[in-house]
Amino acid sequence: MLVLARHRGPSYVGAMDSVTTSPTGAGPVLAPPARSGAPLAPTRVQVTGPLHGLRMPADCAACGTPARGTLRVEKRFRRTSDDAPSRYLFHALDVPFCDDCRGAHARELAPVDPAVLRRMRWTFVLRTTPYWIPLAVILWMIPKVLAPFARGLTRETLALRTPSGEWNWWLLMAAGVVGFFGFCLFGFLTLVNRARHDLVAPYAGAGDDTYVRRERVLLGPNAVFLGPPTSVLTAADFTDDESELFEPERRTYRFRDPVFAAQFAALNANRLWNAKAPRARWARKARKLLTIAFVVVLAVAWVVDWWMS
Repeated sequence: MLVLARHRGPSYVGAMDSVTTSPTGAGPVLAPPARSGAPLAPTRVQVTGPLHGLRMPADCAACGTPARGTLRVEKRFRRTSDDAPSRYLFHALDVPFCDDCRGAHARELAPVDPAVLRRMRWTFVLRTTPYWIPLAVILWMIPKVLAPFARGLTRETLALRTPSGEWNWWLLMAAGVVGFFGFCLFGFLTLVNRARHDLVAPYAGAGDDTYVRRERVLLGPNAVFLGPPTSVLTAADFTDDESELFEPERRTYRFRDPVFAAQFAALNANRLWNAKAPRARWARKARKLLTIAFVVVLAVAWVVDWWMS
């Protein structure tokens, strides 16, 4: 859940370039910046945990005036593996903006080519045609199959056991039929919903770390268009999960306004990533021990193989 909050305490810089560590090692000490008219480099903040639950300042991320709403910054990331095909993940962050900046964002959005939307509608229809036919058959069969059971409903037939103490097989069979058709119906509806959310327009770029724009095609805002963001959305950016083995999930958030970044860091101080914290040091030691153990196992295996030969 996104929480908007106005930070009224002192300003803190969330830039990782400006972060130092307190003498006690308890956490980062963040130096206060000053908002000026000169353009500054994006300020980076590393925060652990998922995207949801982040606390956001109440000011506009682009111009610093009081925010009146949010814009969704959504991106697609590609994750690769040596023993599995690449997969794409979508992550979104709701960022506060003022009315003027949101209006500028809407004016800057280029209209979608109607021909592309028509192709995506037909793509959706062709993808889901194999699912609609069995769905129609299931919906037609449900009343036909359940009609005999409905006519036989009595107070005795709804009991789990008969008066003689035996299992009520009539009730168990009716429950099995209902469960079977319900499972089939749920499965096909899930496939239709998945096809609805997998419509991605052709994109000439790499698409590894790309901004996402969604447009309505059929049954909701499901068409995904990849491309560069508007100048307003560039005020906020985030990366995919950058954690290493034994580390918690963490991402780097970049903000164009250093004061907004400072407020963001202060509001999420309990989730800031500190490379010198005990948990981070433990993760590094665990990775080293795992590497040493792997090397020892390989060495022992080589010695045993040499000895046996």
